[in-house]
Amino acid sequence: MDSLQFLTEYKNLAIPLLVLLMLAESAPVVGLFVPGVVILTALGTMTGSGVWPFWTTYFSAVAGALLGDQLGYWLGRLGATELSGKLFRRRRQNAIEVARQLVEKHGLLAIFFGRMAWAVHPAVPTAAGFLGIKPRNFLLIDLPAVSLWVSLYMGLGHVATGIWVHQTFRLVEFASVLAILLVIVLLVRHSSGGFHRRKL
Repeated sequence: MDSLQFLTEYKNLAIPLLVLLMLAESAPVVGLFVPGVVILTALGTMTGSGVWPFWTTYFSAVAGALLGDQLGYWLGRLGATELSGKLFRRRRQNAIEVARQLVEKHGLLAIFFGRMAWAVHPAVPTAAGFLGIKPRNFLLIDLPAVSLWVSLYMGLGHVATGIWVHQTFRLVEFASVLAILLVIVLLVRHSSGGFHRRKL
């Protein structure tokens, strides 16, 4: 991709530009036009071949994606959904409505698994904010979801190079398992109180 080639040529700008690139991938509207899965796989290939350091790339991608999700969440929280809904329909006619329905029906579970679905994930944080999910609860689910998402697709690209750093991958696997366990604990903890059907 041209953007990744640019980042390789200008390594002094790589970290802030990578954060901005992943922010755009996760942001409302814009995220529907930026192929995050392709970007992360390419980044994994670059870390596997030694072009970029793994941890710097990983944490930069996670930070950018989290910032994009926070932007979408607070736009929804502040009620700025009418314009974004119109813009969403230009690319995916009912993406914002699908995201709203998912969050209304499944609560934080929709936030976690919505991150894995490229067609709707830029709309999910906005829907979560609009529907009144508390900022703390949103972040507690979004952080492990983003961390797992980045590790999965970067790992795919890393493996594709045939140059696998086993110790690094084991650490990422361990972090991913902890993230999943955290989500399960949170969901079980809140499910008994009618968690999915009320504002959080």
